[in-house]
Amino acid sequence: MMNGTTVPTRVLALIFALLVLAGACGSDGDEEPSSVATVDVPSIAETAPTADATVPEAPEPPDEAAPAEPFLAGVSAEIGEALGYCAQGARDWCAFVGPQLTNDQLVEIEDLCGLGDDEACSAAANLSAVGWVAQFDAPEPVATPTTEEPPAEEPADDGFGTGELLSSGFLIGADYYPFGTTYEELAAALDAAIGAPISDTGSIPIDAGCPAPGTAYRIVEYTGLSLTILDESPYASGFAHVAAWTAFAELPSTIAPYAVLGDAPGQPIVPSATTVFDLEVQFGDQVEFFDDEFGPTYALEDSGGRFFGFLDGLADEDLVQSVLAGQGCGE
Repeated sequence: MMNGTTVPTRVLALIFALLVLAGACGSDGDEEPSSVATVDVPSIAETAPTADATVPEAPEPPDEAAPAEPFLAGVSAEIGEALGYCAQGARDWCAFVGPQLTNDQLVEIEDLCGLGDDEACSAAANLSAVGWVAQFDAPEPVATPTTEEPPAEEPADDGFGTGELLSSGFLIGADYYPFGTTYEELAAALDAAIGAPISDTGSIPIDAGCPAPGTAYRIVEYTGLSLTILDESPYASGFAHVAAWTAFAELPSTIAPYAVLGDAPGQPIVPSATTVFDLEVQFGDQVEFFDDEFGPTYALEDSGGRFFGFLDGLADEDLVQSVLAGQGCGE
């Protein structure tokens, strides 16, 4: 006990060690020690290490950064880096990127890298210049977007859709239907050219309103076109057949009356479009004009038969009102 406080054990041990050391060295400096106590202290070299010491290897110096300044003023940092790699001759990088490119992907920018013989590197730089990025995980060529050509339109069926009204009948597509043809033979082709009929009288006794030979007549109306069907005409006898047509201003543009003079190409006569002057220029002496109890009319003989129709008047600018061919009622 010291001053009422317990002396720590480690202090007692330290005092004891000092007493031992003093006894070993002698109490009197004039006396020679009979023996010198030695304590073997192992050296660091002799001490077996408890664990292998590990020293981390020094890191390799980082790769030299690519030049930051691009070859072309105004390009982005990414493009500048790509061009910088090219300028440094990074052929390994180019050899990897090059096979990913196709000819369609190459932008025609001449020698961005200044390496004319380094096609892969130039190609990579060109693609970088338009925003293309190498696919390092999947080195497959990047497909170039293509604009698909619109499918070609199917050609129109030459058998239908257009027609000519002739002085001797009908030419629809490549098929000719002369007067004397039954309406049933003509109907499908005519419907395809100008649409379905808008009215049909059916068979009516001839004396009910159609002064003509035979026993019955029938009128089938289309938009701008009227067909007269008789069972007796200069074209046929004994059965109902188409004997005449009359065209008016509402006639669809897919079909029109044509007059043919000899070997010359047919000339159209279009109601509400062809003028008296047009008739004179196209047909010369072959056309005649009248002004009688029926009003202003014209008549024209061509290579296949006869046309007849009404006019607004006989002045050059007056228009054709109607065109008729064949034999209708009252003729």
